[in-house]
Amino acid sequence: IRGLNVVRAMAQLSTIRNRAAEPIMKVLQSALANANQHHPEAEVDNFRVITAYVDEARVLKRFRPRAMGRASGIKKRSSHITLEVGE
Repeated sequence: IRGLNVVRAMAQLSTIRNRAAEPIMKVLQSALANANQHHPEAEVDNFRVITAYVDEARVLKRFRPRAMGRASGIKKRSSHITLEVGE
């Protein structure tokens, strides 16, 4: 969605059957609301997605019991989604 018009990016995210599409759509709606709050005179159709990327966040380390008194590690990963919207 990087470089697309906001309306077109939202339409594309709503049709994609991907697990990551829903959180990205929420972040895009939040970025659009923030941009509209800071620039109320600007039109929504003029906004574009300038940058969009996902960074790795902290990892929660958990343990799962295994046979014969052993344990194996589980990593529960998180991520940071960054979207920049501008004219």
